[in-house]
Order: sequence, then C-alpha cells, then structure tokens
Amino acid sequence: MNYYSPAEAAEAFRITAVNKSKLPFLHFAIAAILGGAFIALGGLLTVMVAGGMPEPGSVNPGIVKFVAGALFPVGLIMVSVTGADLFTSDCAGLTFPLLKKELSAGKVAKILLLSYLFNFAGTQFIAFVLSANVGLFDKEP
Repeated sequence: MNYYSPAEAAEAFRITAVNKSKLPFLHFAIAAILGGAFIALGGLLTVMVAGGMPEPGSVNPGIVKFVAGALFPVGLIMVSVTGADLFTSDCAGLTFPLLKKELSAGKVAKILLLSYLFNFAGTQFIAFVLSANVGLFDKEP
C-alpha cells in the first residue's frame, strides 16, 4: 500500500506539527522567513508574467487568470520542497495537537504569531530586494 488512510494522514500531520513546535528558535525563524520569501517570489512571478500579458489579456482575459493560477503555486512548491514554514499550514497543522492537548493554547498562539511575523519579514525582504530601484514595476519592465 503506497498511500495513507485519512486517519494516518491526520496522524502524520499531527506529528509534523508537534516536531515543528520543538524546533530551536533560530531554525524556526529562518524556516518562516524563507516561507514568506518563497511565497513572495511566487506572487511576484505571477504579477510579472500575468501583468506582462496585456495583448493576450485583451483578447482572452481567461488566459491571464489561467497563467496567474498556474504560476503562483511555484511559491508553494518551493515551500513544500524545502520544508519552509508557512503561517497557513501552521493554522491547520497545530489544530490536531492542540485538540489532543499535546500543545497548550499559549504555545500554539506563540508559534502562530512568530510564524506570521517571520513570514511577513520574508515577504518584505523579497519586495525590497527585487523592486527597490531596479525598475521592475516600471510601465515597460
């Protein structure tokens, strides 16, 4: 058998969340900053490619939405492949150990707050590095 049952998948998700709660602070911070950076790169790729399609978009607006929908997951793929941390996955994953009383509400709240703040820091770093004074968002990029 090469697949998990729903119960096994939930258990694996719970174990991952518990292990994430035990990470050293610096490791967690770097993973969360990278998670935000990867999502920002996926979003920036989407904006640049889909936004650079005015001609096809005027003829067929659906193609622009399709391309945008196809490119944004690149950021999610980078997060998944590298094991970076995202606030949204923490919201889902930490629910299981919280309900099983393996993690306290305070510990979960702390992880969520730090994840959110470090994800934000990662997105802002990418926004600054890739858009400050490089003309990336000029009318004719």
